[in-house]
Amino acid sequence: MKSVKFSNMELQAVMKFLFLQKKTLKEIHEFMMQTLSDKCPSYSTVKKRCASFQCGDFETEDAARSGRPSTVSTPEIVDHVHDLILADQQISAKRIAETLQISRERVGFIIHEQQGMQKLPAKSMPKLETFKLILQHFQLDDTSFSPLAQCTAVPLESSQTSCSLTDPHTTLIPTPR
Repeated sequence: MKSVKFSNMELQAVMKFLFLQKKTLKEIHEFMMQTLSDKCPSYSTVKKRCASFQCGDFETEDAARSGRPSTVSTPEIVDHVHDLILADQQISAKRIAETLQISRERVGFIIHEQQGMQKLPAKSMPKLETFKLILQHFQLDDTSFSPLAQCTAVPLESSQTSCSLTDPHTTLIPTPR
């Protein structure tokens, strides 16, 4: 037979039913041991629960817990965190936490768990200086560069040292300096 798992609320409902049947603590625990074997609550748990039943507390749901409610991860806050990151990709989690007045840990949870973002290692991204040197080598400025340009490289002769891009849909044409 497949093992059945009971939630705390279900176990409390069973104890409540047996208590209302006028069973003793020992009978309630023995009945639950026969039925649930190793999944049965301890005798002291049964005793505490039955004591609360005797006091008139027949609630089987857990009471509300004290502490701050989890209202920080609302869709509005998640969107605001996303907007802050898009506005400044180098913004720190501490700065986001200060801006939104939420904890640093909650910001990390929103970024990594809810938005699925992660840091990219610096080694995987070209440095800005390297990128500018490449553009200078090919005599391009930052505004004329299009990553979507479909260009094919033409081999340079040994006397020529640079290339220029005349049209994004044409080939790189060697030009003398």
